[in-house]
Amino acid sequence: MNNYYHLLGLQENASAEQINDAYKKLAQKFHPDKNLDDPFFNSLFEQITEAKQILTDKDKKSEYDLLLTNYSDAFDLFTQQRIEDEFNRQQKRKHFEKATARRKKVAILVSITVLTGLLIFLWLGSKSTLFGSGSKGKFQAIQEIAKDTLYVLKQNLPQKEKLKDSLDNKPSETIIKQEEKVEKIQTAFSKKTLKAKYIKPFESEELDRIYVAIKSEKLKNNYNTNCITIKKTRSSNVDNGFKIGGYLQQRGFIISGREIISGNVEGIHVGFNGLCLTLTIGEM
Repeated sequence: MNNYYHLLGLQENASAEQINDAYKKLAQKFHPDKNLDDPFFNSLFEQITEAKQILTDKDKKSEYDLLLTNYSDAFDLFTQQRIEDEFNRQQKRKHFEKATARRKKVAILVSITVLTGLLIFLWLGSKSTLFGSGSKGKFQAIQEIAKDTLYVLKQNLPQKEKLKDSLDNKPSETIIKQEEKVEKIQTAFSKKTLKAKYIKPFESEELDRIYVAIKSEKLKNNYNTNCITIKKTRSSNVDNGFKIGGYLQQRGFIISGREIISGNVEGIHVGFNGLCLTLTIGEM
C-alpha cells in the first residue's frame, strides 16, 4: 500500500494548501515532459498525481486515512516481532563472544604460568655453576629466570595490560635459546590486528541513485510492496544504514529491519525476498 503522504514529503495532518504546493514542486521535477521516454519517471508522476487527487478529495482522503492506519498497525506488529527476534539473536552472539574471550584469556594465563614454572625447573635442575651453589645461588637463579621470562613474554604475547616489571628489561644470553619455543606460543595465542576502515558517508546524490534503483526494481518486476530490508556486509566501508533508512522512510518506504551479513559484496544491490524488497550495501 502506497503512503501518499511520504510520497509527497508531507505529514499526515498536512492541509490542502500544503498538498497542492508539494504536488507542484514534484510535478516540476518529475513531469514526463522533462524526462522523455523514461517509464520510471512516467510511473512516478502518475503516483504523485494520484496522491494529490486522493488527498485533496475530502471523502477519498477519509477512506484512505482509515486504510493507512489499519495497514500500519498490522505491519508494525509484524516489524516489532522481527526486531525482538533479532535482538535475542544478537544477545546470544555477544554472550558467546564474551565466553570465548574469557577462555582465551585463561589459556594465555595458564600458558604463562606453565612456561615460567618449566623454565625455573629446568634452570634449577641443571648442573650449571653460573650462579653458584646454595640458597643464595638459587635465589639469584630464580630472579634471573623471572626477569628473562617477563621480558620475552612482554615482547611476544598479546596482553591488554603490560606486566609491571621492576627488573632490568635486557635478557641474558641463556634465554635466547627459549625464544623459538615462545614464538610457537605467540603463533597459537596472538590476536589478529584489525585494520582501521575509512567509513564512507552517503552523499545526497548517492541516496537519490539508490532511491531510483529501488523504484526501477519495483517497476520492472511489478512488486506491490513498500517494505524494505536493509542489509550491510561486514566488509562494507559505508555508514551503518540508518541514514539510508531515514531517507527511504521519507519517501514512502517502510523499513522492515536492518541486518549485518557475511560475504564480500561490492556496491549496492536491490532484490526481493518474497515479502519485502532487500537493499544490500557492500564495499563502495
